[in-house]
Amino acid sequence: MKTKLLRFYLLPAVLLTALLVSALLAGCTKSAPPCDNIETVDAVINAVSENLKKDFKSLTSFQPGMELSDDEWRLMRSGMIITVKNMTQLSYDEGTGQYECAGDVTINGVSGTEAIPVTYTSRLLESGELEVTVSGLD
Repeated sequence: MKTKLLRFYLLPAVLLTALLVSALLAGCTKSAPPCDNIETVDAVINAVSENLKKDFKSLTSFQPGMELSDDEWRLMRSGMIITVKNMTQLSYDEGTGQYECAGDVTINGVSGTEAIPVTYTSRLLESGELEVTVSGLD
């Protein structure tokens, strides 16, 4: 009788525990988000924005007293719309969970529109933080 009761309660508890553990492990992926994921696209846009800021600062630093302040940069940046279109996956490394991607960065500003073809990689660091590296901006 004791064995039947133990089996009656123990078996469902073990199965429930196994189900919870497998659900938790399935949620812990070592793969970066894909090329068109909003988090990846936002990281590409941030990298483009930082590259533009660096370029503008280098242009103004040649003349004394003409350095670009953070407030001036924010004002300039607010007049720009940066988008990423035509995102495609070039490759995926199952071992590292890294994606290699391509896309077209479009910058709309007061002086017009510029489209730049770029490639970018998306990978997760050991800390779980997303790292996106963009090439083709220079």
